[in-house]
Amino acid sequence: MTLGIYGRLFPDRLDEVSEKMHKRRAHDLAKPKAKAKKAEKALAELVQESAGEAAA
Repeated sequence: MTLGIYGRLFPDRLDEVSEKMHKRRAHDLAKPKAKAKKAEKALAELVQESAGEAAA
């Protein structure tokens, strides 16, 4: 949608603009994924700790 709106500002560079937008989007999406993965790992460690304490 954004490329459709602003694409006419760069008609001869659409591929370049599209590539930069794609890279930026991938970068921005990687941050929450990394944060979620870290939280998931921390939760798994807490569950493992809790299971160990319950067994003791």
